[in-house]
Amino acid sequence: MIVEELRDRASEGEAAVTGLGPTLEALGESSALAVIVEEGLERSGGRCAECGQLVAGGMTCPRCGSSAVPVENVVAEAISDAFLHHVTLEFCEPGSLADVGHIGAFERRSSAVAE
Repeated sequence: MIVEELRDRASEGEAAVTGLGPTLEALGESSALAVIVEEGLERSGGRCAECGQLVAGGMTCPRCGSSAVPVENVVAEAISDAFLHHVTLEFCEPGSLADVGHIGAFERRSSAVAE
């Protein structure tokens, strides 16, 4: 099941993150391949007025340090961003990811090129 794979890979540091902040950062960095989110999840947050990064909790952008404009539901904004950027979206039952922040993302693996 995808929820277990996300949880396992994130705990091992294998190209996956869990929790709202890390998931928003993965989306903002264009490193997210797929976002897994519990159905109906809502959280307040913001969007950076300078770089567009979605922000969880506080209103300072973790990417550029600028102030964020409040948004009512940053999860809905993240879903819209994922859709616009062709990131796969998977929805799971409420509570499925409760132990890891209710949301997560699989990320692109970085590959070093030897020369």
